[in-house]
Amino acid sequence: MSNQAVIETAQQTLLEYGVTQFPIRVSPLCDRMGIHCKLYHPKDDNDGCCGIRNNTVYIFIAERFAPTTKKDLRHTAEYRRFTAAHELGHALRGHVGSWSWVSEDGTTHHTTGRRMTSEQIEQEADAFASEFLMPQCVLLSLGVTTTDEIMRLCEVTKPDATVALKRLNKRRRQRIPLSPLETQICAQFHDYIKGMGKHGTT
Repeated sequence: MSNQAVIETAQQTLLEYGVTQFPIRVSPLCDRMGIHCKLYHPKDDNDGCCGIRNNTVYIFIAERFAPTTKKDLRHTAEYRRFTAAHELGHALRGHVGSWSWVSEDGTTHHTTGRRMTSEQIEQEADAFASEFLMPQCVLLSLGVTTTDEIMRLCEVTKPDATVALKRLNKRRRQRIPLSPLETQICAQFHDYIKGMGKHGTT
């Protein structure tokens, strides 16, 4: 599947669950989807993991890691937020198998597991998490131009904000217009965007 398909999965999820402002809270949304999202203490160095049992998705996010003498972003809430979105991407893209759920409007969804390389799977999950937590159309509408603005508004780490800003600047250079899905997302975020004003300031 193309990267655009992954981005559209993130956008459709934002629309379907009525997300209207930053920062985007992953755990409450998982609850609404019937996904169990919990913190755990891994015995290995995994940031998180997810799986399916009896058609129920479980997401586990590492809360603690081995002590380190240097600053470790993995201990921050911002890092855990991206990890949770990353794991949600695994579930919604069918990386952990097939499962079905019913959204709040009564719509039944079915995700089918797909054969992919480990590298492809991780790239898809990262692309999903980036667009889900930092949708480009909203950042564009806010007039965001710096990594610090993205970090503050979306409550993500500097590395994740840096990747998002590179994508945003590339899009500006190419003058890519908003897609129909993005137009809907901006309409959904309208009050938030209007309240924040340019560069995310009130």
